[in-house]
Amino acid sequence: MSADNPTTVSESLPSIFPTRRYLEISDRIQAQKAGYLEEYRQFHPAWTAVSRRYLTCFEHSNLFTENVANAGTSPTEYPDRYVQDREAFEFFVAGASCVENFCYGVYSIGAIVSPEYFPLRTKRDLRGISPESTKERFRARFHKCQIAESLSSLTSNVEYNEWRRIRNALIHHSAPARIFDIGVTTEWRFADFTIEISETTTSNRLTWLSEMLNVLHDSTSMFLDDHSL
Repeated sequence: MSADNPTTVSESLPSIFPTRRYLEISDRIQAQKAGYLEEYRQFHPAWTAVSRRYLTCFEHSNLFTENVANAGTSPTEYPDRYVQDREAFEFFVAGASCVENFCYGVYSIGAIVSPEYFPLRTKRDLRGISPESTKERFRARFHKCQIAESLSSLTSNVEYNEWRRIRNALIHHSAPARIFDIGVTTEWRFADFTIEISETTTSNRLTWLSEMLNVLHDSTSMFLDDHSL
């Protein structure tokens, strides 16, 4: 952890999160606040949510892994199966939100540099912001920048799209039935896909999220350098 006795979210973030770059980006955009008040108003809450959602994701991954290690993948309905389903729900929802807030924040940065390509003035503008729309606007306006490439890598990534499918399934239904292959695997079977349940179900995906966030933060820092922000 970043501190032995953390008193802030930033101090509580694990070392695999790019905390230094995350805070630097925040400070650099805050320095533009006076000249770009509306852009900053959109950026700040989204950027704050990135670290909070990541920490939530990290904590629920640990709780899921701990419970599976202690109770196995086929526990009784209550309390352990309920706990595993709850922690998985919180994990996937928070992780997807972390990515979406990051892209919303980066879209707001794009609006500082090129407001005509990144409109923020109407409710329709704001509702249209997503990882996909952010990628498309960066590719259209800054197609040679690393951030455009990183966003393209994100949205075409198998892990990212699987994560979204799981999140979307869980927010509309309870956790799916478990399918047991005795002595081999236990799986959640969704309508059109399955995922294996094990001690690494969330931790492996958290590693992917952490690595992707490191790439995205690096690319965002480069974009700020390129545009003297």
